[in-house]
Amino acid sequence: MVGLPLAWVGWGTLATGVLLAFLLGGLWSVGLLATRRAHRKTAVAFGPFMLAGALLAIVLATLAAPAVGV
Repeated sequence: MVGLPLAWVGWGTLATGVLLAFLLGGLWSVGLLATRRAHRKTAVAFGPFMLAGALLAIVLATLAAPAVGV
């Protein structure tokens, strides 16, 4: 359901949203590991990072649209 609004904006936005979700989730996990608040087997919810990546991708797409001329 998160991919539908991203694909509606454009295929590039969908790819950006997926990439940002994994990037944000990975950075969060590395931060937890670095501060020793988690270990390798700790489960981390991925849903909030999917939403954050989708919102960030849509915001970036709308900010870049005037520069691209769309």
